[in-house]
Amino acid sequence: MDNNELLEEIKDLYTEGSFNSRWIEIETNHQIGVMLNKLEPSEELLHTIAKYLKKSEDFLIDCQLFAEEHPNLNETKFDKTISWSQIRKNLRPKRETRGKRSEERRVGKECK
Repeated sequence: MDNNELLEEIKDLYTEGSFNSRWIEIETNHQIGVMLNKLEPSEELLHTIAKYLKKSEDFLIDCQLFAEEHPNLNETKFDKTISWSQIRKNLRPKRETRGKRSEERRVGKECK
């Protein structure tokens, strides 16, 4: 094996390993989203889960949004550079809209 072949082999190993580790995180967060969507947790429960996981409520909302957007993760088309942070960045506008709706509901309840 010459140096170029060795470099390509190492690059391929690194690319696959990096993708696999990021994909496991994506799959895990998708499963969390599916579970939360089935439960339809209250804001209080969502807060409790976030605190228990030491994650933000926005993280959990992003998991839910991602699961809604991609019900079957096996049918999604992502390239080898995909990461959870990229997915969250794309979900941010939807999360902000959802947050505004939650705020409107909360304000509406307080006014009654």
